[in-house]
Amino acid sequence: MQKLLPLLTAFLCMGLFGRASFTPVLKNTTSAHQNDSISTLQQSMLLNYIHSLSLKEKLRLYRNLRKIQHGKIDDKALAEIANHNAQLGYAFALTGIVLFYFFIPSFILSARALKLEKEHPGLLTAKNLRRARFAKAMSVTGFIIVVICAFLLVIFLSNLALSCR
Repeated sequence: MQKLLPLLTAFLCMGLFGRASFTPVLKNTTSAHQNDSISTLQQSMLLNYIHSLSLKEKLRLYRNLRKIQHGKIDDKALAEIANHNAQLGYAFALTGIVLFYFFIPSFILSARALKLEKEHPGLLTAKNLRRARFAKAMSVTGFIIVVICAFLLVIFLSNLALSCR
């Protein structure tokens, strides 16, 4: 099955973007995997199946094939990434108290860490889970404060402009 994945990906790309743009890809994958013994009948059946899928189904299939091809990240590396994202999000949230534009990376990093924790429970340590939640809450609070301050500044400047007339 692993040897057929490039062929499946090429067929899927042909189904997504048309035959002309991926003909060279198909030739390269079939010549590289001639020992996979897939007949032309099977190829045509696979291509017809891919053409019958909706765009959403094709994209989902393509994404899953790419995950299989590249292999999944092991849990240890994933836990390390999630914990680093939580710690960096926390640091950016604390920095965002003084410099508001640091709330943006804080929100992104902490949301990513919490998403990984939701997909794979137990990745984050308890301390980093609290940090990620705090960072996300601080980022949202910071965004709200910035919007309120901008709104009040607009009102103040419009009143100032009206009083100068």
